[in-house]
Amino acid sequence: MSKIQLPPKKTPEILKEEKAAQRISEKKIKEIINKGGSPIQVDQPVNDKVKNFNIMILESDLDMIGELCDKRPKKPGRIIGFSKKDWLLEAIQEKLAREKKKNNL
Repeated sequence: MSKIQLPPKKTPEILKEEKAAQRISEKKIKEIINKGGSPIQVDQPVNDKVKNFNIMILESDLDMIGELCDKRPKKPGRIIGFSKKDWLLEAIQEKLAREKKKNNL
């Protein structure tokens, strides 16, 4: 058989917090909400198009990229690994970022 108890008495600290929360009027809360903020900046749409091209690469380099892709941690659930294409695109992005920083672009 379980005992039914009254809720615990509120400590003075909790009572102070509740009184402080009651001091803020609804009017002030609505003023803050209606004040709003600054509008977001709309970026210009990028007109980049995806281009395809063929690349010639040594088989040994391609094998090394494959090994590096296999070493990448896989996401749980699916067993699809990191593709060579994704690895190459990531390498290109890293190189572009370094060159931009180096040349202040």
